[in-house]
Amino acid sequence: KQMVFIKFPITYHLSFSKITDREDKVLPEKETEEFLEQKLIVQEKFDGTNIGISFQNGDLMVQNRGSYLCLDDLDRLDEYKGFTKWINQRKDSLKATLTSSEILFIEWMYWEHTVKYDSLPDLGIGLDIYKKKNDKFLNTSRVKKILSGKVFTPEILYKGKITPEIIEELLNQNSSYSNQPREGLILRQDSRNYNIQRAKIVSDKFQISSTHWKSVPKTANICKYNINFYDL
Repeated sequence: KQMVFIKFPITYHLSFSKITDREDKVLPEKETEEFLEQKLIVQEKFDGTNIGISFQNGDLMVQNRGSYLCLDDLDRLDEYKGFTKWINQRKDSLKATLTSSEILFIEWMYWEHTVKYDSLPDLGIGLDIYKKKNDKFLNTSRVKKILSGKVFTPEILYKGKITPEIIEELLNQNSSYSNQPREGLILRQDSRNYNIQRAKIVSDKFQISSTHWKSVPKTANICKYNINFYDL
């Protein structure tokens, strides 16, 4: 049976997000208003590299936004520095945790992109779990429960109906993992078991640069709890 590649979906900006580029998708104003009328869960948006992790017939599968990746090649790709050792340390526990129908999406945080993180709890941040047989993402509480003790998940900054004023207040706070402002926020509308919709907003303090982070001298982010992580 041929494997179907599941690409991590584009997250739309809220209509009043001030920082977007030409490739970004923006939720129309009416849809933004309807979205904000729902009870939402708000988490910090991380500025890293998206990686998908799953198991097919017991074999570890790793993917980026466009294709599956060969684990043996990742050590030679600077963008994924340290990931091979990180996943090998967690492979058995994740294999026992994720079903063959589930894909764990993480943000890989080794390199500083725009925000300099100096107190990360780990370099792999668990964001979402997609359930292929249901064609849905699990809700926030289920993701946290499944990954508890295995992969760090972002704290919940706010829960409930939210106003643009509260969003602005959260955006103006420093990152929970840096002394710099947050890059942005992820807002999620969840049902009892699944995620219904997600959207994002990026702080106007976060400048979209015409120079890609890969093309300038790179600086590693810093982990708060694992001083020797850079032996990876």
